[in-house]
Amino acid sequence: MRDGIVKIGVIGAGVFGSRHALVLAGIPRCTVVAVADTDHEKAQRLAMEIGAAACANIRDLLEKCPVDALVIALPDALHLDVTLAGIRAGCHILLEKPMTTSLADASFLLEAAKQQDRVFMMGHIMRFDPRYIAVADSLQDAVGEVVLNVSVRKGLALGSALHQFPGTSLVHHVAVHDIDALRYMTGLEVSGVYACATQQVPDREGMYDHVAVICKLSNGSLFSINAGWVLPDSIGGAMDVNWNIVTSRRSFYIDLQNGGVRIADGNGFHFPDGFRYQQRHGVHAGFIRDMDEHFIDCIHSGKTPVANFADGWTAVSICDSILKSIKTGTTQVPQSLI
Repeated sequence: MRDGIVKIGVIGAGVFGSRHALVLAGIPRCTVVAVADTDHEKAQRLAMEIGAAACANIRDLLEKCPVDALVIALPDALHLDVTLAGIRAGCHILLEKPMTTSLADASFLLEAAKQQDRVFMMGHIMRFDPRYIAVADSLQDAVGEVVLNVSVRKGLALGSALHQFPGTSLVHHVAVHDIDALRYMTGLEVSGVYACATQQVPDREGMYDHVAVICKLSNGSLFSINAGWVLPDSIGGAMDVNWNIVTSRRSFYIDLQNGGVRIADGNGFHFPDGFRYQQRHGVHAGFIRDMDEHFIDCIHSGKTPVANFADGWTAVSICDSILKSIKTGTTQVPQSLI
């Protein structure tokens, strides 16, 4: 890292990889030097937009473009090999959630990361959403307040599932957000899991349409998740999400049904994304930018990221227990880090 400028390679030129690349290109103290994707046209198009090199894959990138850090935004099932290559190359890494779709693979990455003195950060984006931060701050400042119950209802459009890469699941791709957000806001851990699921939509064999989960928490209270991606595509890009946290003194409500803006035209309603990612007066902003800036700051300062690989491993462990419970019809106890 010369002159305090972090050289970054972005792995994945899809929706989120592109957003990260565009955001990082506008952040001081870093520069995106390369974009890699097996779809060379995508990589080339994004690279040209930000003045970076286009590479075919991570091996090509590491050989041609020396980098200090990687941002990995690939389909969920492809995280292991690419992340491991980045760790072995001595790179700081920001890995989009989930860490992996296998607890064994997540354990392998966690152990590999322990061998390197680098920043290993998870892209658990809800930790940068101001609505979740407000609840987390309020709960952490409370003295003697006990979380009694947490419930989440989350619905996504059917179309959001139909285009997913093979190996993507409703649990690892969608519910993982809420699992991590629970731990972040309440500071509680999941000690037991019971779950059921359905799969009824044609042409989507092996992908659950709906998952219902009940978790026992470390303080004896309950956490329930009701998640699905079967809503009509007319809801647009919006997520129909509601949280309710009940404590011994208060009740918290988080409503993510839309960003507060609706646009109606001949094709129905549209919901602009004013939180995660948005161009504001020519700047790529939102809490994706907040997350990326935090990553760069951790590299410069040596601080531990707000979501590290241990958090990623714990979320995968809980997801693993959910899937085991669905298959066996029994309560499962997630593995915990020693």
